[in-house]
Amino acid sequence: MYGATLPAQAATAARLAVHRAVPARVGCAQATSIVGINRRPRNAEGRVVTTGVNPTGLVDPQVAVVRVDATDGQPLATLVHCGVHGTVFKGDNCACSADVTGAARAGVSASGDPTCVAFGGYTNGCIGYLATAKEHAAGGYEIEWMPVVYGYYEGLLMPPVPETADEVVDAAIRLIDGLYRGHHADQSAKDYANQSIK
Repeated sequence: MYGATLPAQAATAARLAVHRAVPARVGCAQATSIVGINRRPRNAEGRVVTTGVNPTGLVDPQVAVVRVDATDGQPLATLVHCGVHGTVFKGDNCACSADVTGAARAGVSASGDPTCVAFGGYTNGCIGYLATAKEHAAGGYEIEWMPVVYGYYEGLLMPPVPETADEVVDAAIRLIDGLYRGHHADQSAKDYANQSIK
């Protein structure tokens, strides 16, 4: 199972990264894209009925890119963050394809990083979607069916509660803040971000 093998794989990747570390430059950029859709249509009572398309629902159109190059200009890594479901084919299309993730990888490779390796996963784990407290009340697939669908594979047998999303965000901020303070003991990551935005 994925959950059982992930810790060892992550530790191996971290050890390899330490042993292969080289001086590097990091750059970032952002743009917008309309590739993502809101998949939470509502009925007349405001309840989410199933997965589908909600053209007036919120989406995150931001595409963020972080690229790491060696000091000689050779690309080492490219990370693209985009709020889109990793599959666009529906059940009536049985083609074997890298789907939208493959297209993104091809685009990154064509723009100068031929070593780009894409993964069709989520940086926020197999949970995929965490409803805010306000959205939790509307129900829907992620609230009512997630424990059934993912529970078998990942052991996520508990349904998320209204506070789950805020707790995950707070935990991530604490983790990032702790890592940041290791390099900048006089300032928190949140303070730095707020100062940078002004």
